[in-house]
Amino acid sequence: LPGIPLAYASFEDLAAAYAEQIRVVQPHGPYYLGGTCAGGAIAYAIAAYLTQNYREKIQLVVTLDGTSPQAQRIPGNRLSRLKTALAANSKERASTLRRWGDMTATLAQKGISVAMYETGAAFSKVFTAMRIRLLRRLLARNAAWPRLLPELSFQQIGFALEVRYFPPVLPDVPVLLVRATNGSGDPADIPSREIYQGESLGWTPLAPKLDVVDVKGGHSSMLQEHNVDSLVAVLAPRLLN
Repeated sequence: LPGIPLAYASFEDLAAAYAEQIRVVQPHGPYYLGGTCAGGAIAYAIAAYLTQNYREKIQLVVTLDGTSPQAQRIPGNRLSRLKTALAANSKERASTLRRWGDMTATLAQKGISVAMYETGAAFSKVFTAMRIRLLRRLLARNAAWPRLLPELSFQQIGFALEVRYFPPVLPDVPVLLVRATNGSGDPADIPSREIYQGESLGWTPLAPKLDVVDVKGGHSSMLQEHNVDSLVAVLAPRLLN
């Protein structure tokens, strides 16, 4: 919609829209569903919708390096960086007074940086949450986005919907988690296992029929030509059986 790049008020609504479009092409299962990153959670939500509303058979759900909506991030490493900086200062050959001065300066600099980052992050979070609440009201009234208010991005809306989604357990649905193993150095290519806790990236409580495999490449480069043979070797036997 104008000014609204993702016009859904909930993850369930988003999944239902996808599922109904799928049924236009293929009215009945068995279905193979999958997605990359957040698309894996969407695929799982589509599977839930199809099984709960139509009792359709889901042959497989594939999530390519995607986490469950409630996956927990690995704690940040700002404290470890501060310890490293302090350790470097303590190893320098300088007077005790000089070292203490350097350490005090390091602490002050890091403290200011953290305070500025946290303040900016907190403001951004509150401002985004405010616009998400407005979005829900606008969608309920089929109203347009205010011209003077900065638009939400697709990612901001998608993330807000995903974190509010609590997936049901699907005991009869096979789920395949394909994990990336080695990124290219690009921040967008960092494997999810380096960001989120747990070997299953949060899927174990939801999917009793979970299978976890590793492939070459990072979060996005696993789909690039120089890595894709590794992915094909994992998917082909499961799609062609």
